[in-house]
Amino acid sequence: MFLYAAFIYNQYKILPVQIVLYVGDKPLNMKNKVESEMIKYGYKLIDIRTIDCTQLLASDDPEDVILAILCKTDDVDATIKKIL
Repeated sequence: MFLYAAFIYNQYKILPVQIVLYVGDKPLNMKNKVESEMIKYGYKLIDIRTIDCTQLLASDDPEDVILAILCKTDDVDATIKKIL
């Protein structure tokens, strides 16, 4: 991700907003930054289970709708039916 951001900055002189979408089974415990004496680099880190699936189901983008199966929902069966 760092190299990707550096390439974009080199070409366009803007830094992209970078987001990591965590979809693991275990609770999220990753760090959202890398720091050393010479460099500081960070990104937004989101656990997909914290996203309300209705936001993704309302999207016109098919990829968003498919991701809804991994999000927080009160009714898994209804969510699956909306996706299909």
